[in-house]
Amino acid sequence: MLLTDRVLRLKDRTLDWRPWQDVYLGQRLYRALESLDATRGAPVGERMALMLENIIVNHLPHLHPDELIVGYIYHGDDTLAGCETYYTWLKDPAERAKYFERLRTSALTPEQLERLDVWLGDIDAITKQDAPSKPLPQAALDASAENVIWHNGRIDNHNILAFDDIIKHGYEGLGERFRAQRDSCEPGTEKHAQLENFITICDAAAGLGDIYRGYAVLSLQPSPDRDALCDMLAQVPRRGARTFREAVQALWFGHVVSCWEDGINANGFGLIDRVLYPYYKDDIESGLITRQDAFEMICCLWMKIYRDYEVQQVTLGGVFPDGSGAVTDLTRLMLEVTDELDILKDLSVRVYDGMPEDFFDKSVRLLSKGRGFPFFFNDSTVIPSLVRNGVSLEDARGYAAIGCIELSIPGKSHTHPVGGMINVLKCLELALNNGVSLTTGKQIGPQTGNVSSFTSMDDLKAAYTVQVDYFIGLMRDALSAGEGNCRGSWATPYKAMLTRGCAESGVDYNSGGALYDHHQTMVWGLPNLADSFAVLEKFVFTEGKYTLGQVAEALSNDYPDERMRQEFILRAPKYGNDDDRVDKHAVWALDKVCDTLESLRDDHGGRFTAQPFTFQWLIHGGWTTGATPDGRRKGEHLAYSVSAMQGRDSSGFTALLNSIAKLPHDRCAGSTSAIVEADPALFSDANIERMVQTVRAAFDAGVGQLQVNVTNVETLRDAQVHPELHRNLLVRVTGYSQAFIFLPAELQEHVISRTKHKTA
Repeated sequence: MLLTDRVLRLKDRTLDWRPWQDVYLGQRLYRALESLDATRGAPVGERMALMLENIIVNHLPHLHPDELIVGYIYHGDDTLAGCETYYTWLKDPAERAKYFERLRTSALTPEQLERLDVWLGDIDAITKQDAPSKPLPQAALDASAENVIWHNGRIDNHNILAFDDIIKHGYEGLGERFRAQRDSCEPGTEKHAQLENFITICDAAAGLGDIYRGYAVLSLQPSPDRDALCDMLAQVPRRGARTFREAVQALWFGHVVSCWEDGINANGFGLIDRVLYPYYKDDIESGLITRQDAFEMICCLWMKIYRDYEVQQVTLGGVFPDGSGAVTDLTRLMLEVTDELDILKDLSVRVYDGMPEDFFDKSVRLLSKGRGFPFFFNDSTVIPSLVRNGVSLEDARGYAAIGCIELSIPGKSHTHPVGGMINVLKCLELALNNGVSLTTGKQIGPQTGNVSSFTSMDDLKAAYTVQVDYFIGLMRDALSAGEGNCRGSWATPYKAMLTRGCAESGVDYNSGGALYDHHQTMVWGLPNLADSFAVLEKFVFTEGKYTLGQVAEALSNDYPDERMRQEFILRAPKYGNDDDRVDKHAVWALDKVCDTLESLRDDHGGRFTAQPFTFQWLIHGGWTTGATPDGRRKGEHLAYSVSAMQGRDSSGFTALLNSIAKLPHDRCAGSTSAIVEADPALFSDANIERMVQTVRAAFDAGVGQLQVNVTNVETLRDAQVHPELHRNLLVRVTGYSQAFIFLPAELQEHVISRTKHKTA
């Protein structure tokens, strides 16, 4: 397919967004605080619905003459476009003055800026809700301060909504449904109030097409393009889509409103190839559009999705609810657009038994461009993990990735991703020190005995298990307390109206209303833990060269003997090399976490599941973790998710994949996360066929999720010295792709230090 002149012009504009974006800075923030200030004292759901209504009705429309799809969210880092309760730090006059310098380039008037300044100074009172507050356990706060656990009681964005409802019925049709439900329930109830809030949003959002149609008439010259645009906007999003173009536009409007509710971050699109396919098929078969027309339309959508920091995920492929393959011609077209346009950063491919070989081949070949995508999810492990976590088989077959690697059932689930965490490496540190932290000297874990009393690996693992169980339980208690507080102080009615279960129960999305409500719990430090267990098994319990007390003493002093540290690094087996002597410990530890999580429920019955994923917090986790038996010094980074510790996977690309494949991926309904680094030579024309087969074999062996960076150290080092020559050098960082030159120095060094495999 060809990149048309229209697409090339829009691509240049998308990549050079700064000259035209700043006029829109602060618009969402202003309208959000304007509404919240006027509704003080009203119920939280009503306040949030009226806030979103105010943003929708009063936002500044934006379009460009070349655009086939209209509607705007920021391309760059607009810190003032997120959830309004994040701005409490702007109470500080100096910080506020700094940000107001940026806002002076916006379309806000001097009077509006003055009002915004007053609101920000009183933001605590504006956003406050008179709701019961249950204090979090002090032990949980202490553990969180040292990154042993996290317990985020409220999650913003990080979802995939039922956008197909908007496409099929329009906001007007959804509003009619909610009116009928409202009229059949008792006034004054929580459910009645929630449905009123849904109706408020639907009535406002139904007018989006009218707003943009009016703006198009005023701002664009008469032309067939303008007429076609106005005809489309007269239909969507008020009513259901009739054509492929209208379906794409309705999808985009649905996404924009989602971002307006609680900010732009991980707002996934889901399986849009299958959602849009019926409209594509009908238009192609009727001759209304050609495949080239559809290609251009998807190019326009991909450019709408693009932002500098991008975790708004599109997922392709997988299987239909009946288990049959879901790769269609539109799926193929979307992959072609990704290849040719070379702009999207977050695209996943679901791999399944029987996937067409040519589609899988093209997906793997796309990795050779060195953009870090697509990244792959394995239906053979993911679907069983979801079913194990209470999802029906039919619904599990419809899963999609939210942002980085978090999984969701679109329009049916709230998975609380990145809400909870357990640092298993820190738990080993505490087991070796009777519950005392090496970084602060505080007793934060249970007393599990002096190491002198441990005479076997079983004794050590028993003490470690007590620490893990204690902290996971503490995380669960803190999450339940935090989410209980959230129930009366925070609501997301737009998410609720597009998530099955909320309207039926009358319970908000953030309060347990979703059909599937469960917690994806991040697991940090797993590869380091496996390496550490292997060191202790070899040098303490097998060879007897050191006592456990000697090792614990060396760790407490951050390895005063460098010879010991090097011995631990060089002479013990390391995870990532297909060595069962160490891989068995990773399998055992992840199984143990899964056992504990699966036994827990939150206060309204929500489940817990493992998500071995560190994101970029592997740096923060390292800061608060002392020296460990694997050879890490105090404060050094942890390994990324389930990938080997940086530089320790020395046996080749396949060996690393074999280690990863041994993990119980089919128990991790939050998805596992693996980034594998490859030298470009591995994905050269001479080797690409072999690499396609290697990646296929990895999924057959049980790897659950895979991301591949194709780059080399020399290129990355040159980019540090000459960033102006590498502006489009994208790398897979920690679950997302980003331009390498925009990464902080620590993350740049982390990417560079990961092994760049040159042999399969």
